[in-house]
Amino acid sequence: MAQDVNEAMVRLVGTQAIYSTSILDRLLRDAITINQHVAAGPAMLDAAGRLTLGLELQGFVAAIV
Repeated sequence: MAQDVNEAMVRLVGTQAIYSTSILDRLLRDAITINQHVAAGPAMLDAAGRLTLGLELQGFVAAIV
């Protein structure tokens, strides 16, 4: 969600958002980084393996699915 909002703001502002003086550039990179860490983190890999093996999900992954 945060990444979607940031992307919309960057599109609205245009090329001004890509300069290092723009906070939007940093916010968008942070949102993308957070999403990548969650999507490719060890907990998600464990969850993928558990689903593949037909096992029950555990931890925070079980709470968000």
